[in-house]
Amino acid sequence: MKKGIRKHKKGRMNPIYPDKYAWIYVMPAVTLMVLMCLFPVFVLIWNSMTDFSLIKPDTHFVGLKNYVEILKTPGFYKALGRSVLYSAGTVTFQITGGFILALLYQVKFRGKKLLRSVMLIPMVAAPVAIAFLWSIIFNPSMGVLNYLLSLLGIPPQMWTSSTTMALPSIIMVDIWQNTPFVFLIFSSGMAAMPDEIFEAAIVDGAGFLQNIRYVLIPLMKPVFVTVLLLRTVDSLKAFDLIYTLTSGGPGTSTQTINMLVYLRGFSYFKMGEASAIAFIMYIFIFIIAGTIVKRGKIGFN
Repeated sequence: MKKGIRKHKKGRMNPIYPDKYAWIYVMPAVTLMVLMCLFPVFVLIWNSMTDFSLIKPDTHFVGLKNYVEILKTPGFYKALGRSVLYSAGTVTFQITGGFILALLYQVKFRGKKLLRSVMLIPMVAAPVAIAFLWSIIFNPSMGVLNYLLSLLGIPPQMWTSSTTMALPSIIMVDIWQNTPFVFLIFSSGMAAMPDEIFEAAIVDGAGFLQNIRYVLIPLMKPVFVTVLLLRTVDSLKAFDLIYTLTSGGPGTSTQTINMLVYLRGFSYFKMGEASAIAFIMYIFIFIIAGTIVKRGKIGFN
């Protein structure tokens, strides 16, 4: 037994193999992860530099031509603006609503666990099923939403059939679907907070709002940054909800970057241009995520 174990200077027992050989054990898993993550990116970059098309048998290298064409197209910047607007609208309301719900949920009341289970239903439902459900709710003539508005004397709205209402309508559905996820993270973070900190603040004369502003929110900064990172990246990648509800219409009013990639690749069969747009969006999301992590000063050590 003693021969199979060596001691560090501090007396800790470690396997006989020196620490410098530890990389051998993790190398297979790391190699697999690198291949799974980087190989599709390399394929995407290569395709973006070709005239790859689903209807042409031959593929030729064209360099940066696809990128130049995309960056000269006004529709690209409009789609990017819609993606940013969609992300900003959904993330802002989800973080605000999720934090308020989590704060209210800290109060003890009957049926607390049942209420939490009900609140999580939108999060666990399939996005396509949610889109079909809301398409019925948004129906201009038979939808329940316009019926409720009529009870208040408000004229019926076109919702997803209007160029001005379509994007806000999809943002509203996304908020409804993903706010429970934000609520779940915030409520878990609040539950982990020690009561002694808030009791000490109350003894020092802090009120309810002061406790939230000067104690709770600063302590939950890493939680806020994590939620902001996850929801921003996820909202910038949104596709299934938009495609099922409006397919980018009416016109181009809900045509985000991901919808533009789909249309270029599978409607116009220009996979090279679609790959270029996708890679530009990949870089854009990477920069946004890096900025959030850097400004939020969170680490993964």
